[in-house]
Amino acid sequence: MTELEKNRKLIDEQDALLLECFEKRMEASKKIAEYKRENNLSIADAKRENELLKKRLELLKDKELTNETLELFRKIMELSRRYQSSLLSGFDAGTEYVTEVLEKRRPKRETKDIVVGFQGVEGSYGEQAALEFFTDANYKSYETFEKVTKAVSTGEIAYGVLPIENSSTGGIMEVYDLLRKYGTFIVGEHKLKVEHCLLVLEDAQMADITEVYSHNEGLSQSREFLSQNDKWLQKSCLNTAAAAQLVSQSKDKSKAAIASRRCAELYGLKILKTGVNFNKNNYTRFIIISLNLETDEACNKISTYFSLPHVSGSLATMLNEFSSAGLNLLKIESRPMYNKSWEYFFYIDFEGNLMDAIVQETLAKVAAYASYFEVLGNYKAAL
Repeated sequence: MTELEKNRKLIDEQDALLLECFEKRMEASKKIAEYKRENNLSIADAKRENELLKKRLELLKDKELTNETLELFRKIMELSRRYQSSLLSGFDAGTEYVTEVLEKRRPKRETKDIVVGFQGVEGSYGEQAALEFFTDANYKSYETFEKVTKAVSTGEIAYGVLPIENSSTGGIMEVYDLLRKYGTFIVGEHKLKVEHCLLVLEDAQMADITEVYSHNEGLSQSREFLSQNDKWLQKSCLNTAAAAQLVSQSKDKSKAAIASRRCAELYGLKILKTGVNFNKNNYTRFIIISLNLETDEACNKISTYFSLPHVSGSLATMLNEFSSAGLNLLKIESRPMYNKSWEYFFYIDFEGNLMDAIVQETLAKVAAYASYFEVLGNYKAAL
């Protein structure tokens, strides 16, 4: 027998011992799950798991294997938690939650003569997204994102249109927080190509400018252009259209706005420079929100948010459920919990339809594992 064969035989023998030990460990884990069920205890115990890792490292003779040992036992504990979740009522609760979600489903509404809300004055990108997404609707402007969301939650308007992500500057965190706060659902999305222009009064020139107004996102997306004129004061407005309106009403040549071409037409301003945003492939993704969960067979994108047990590997465990089911993740964002320092809510978008059996099974599993879990919507992804 060669040295290679001897070592392979040794590995086979040790694997057999490992398997026997693993079965015994999972049997003990099962009994612990039963105890937790009887005493209404949580599956995750971060303090216990940290103590266990410390003790296992103390038993380790070859300290060069420290990292591998930590990885091994973290994986074992993850498998144990998942096994306990499947044994406890958690999975049943997850299934019940999915059933409740499915019962909330409503068919898509006719949009003729409904009221659609957006943030900003006439000419805002929010208004443009609303006009492009809906036909034959009535439109109502609101001062803030929160007022749009609140109007939807109270039934004052049928739908709201809110920006949630920009291809240059990333997610718009306030909107994520508002979805959770008001319990509205995402029922659609629209991608809008954004080209920012520098707008001034008809008789103004570049040398006259001392102040530039725009929304925070508009200023951020134009930061490279603005850095070339670092003596200009940058001032934030509620939105880009409000900035254009302000400049128009000011009759002041020293003031400029970063806004759209349409704003120049609406407010009688001159375009001094086009494309001042640094990313020429600049898109903003808008979501359409509703008080109801509206879906149909054409919906191919699901948004969720959740919190997780504050233990090592919990996010990896959650993400593995999507991977194992073959569901393609599209986006993940985190937001801090205000009542718990350094703990987070997570927002995930993935491909799927709520009527798909694999999607339902996966949602049941992750809902059972999560400390808190909600489906935000199932809608058709924008092209």
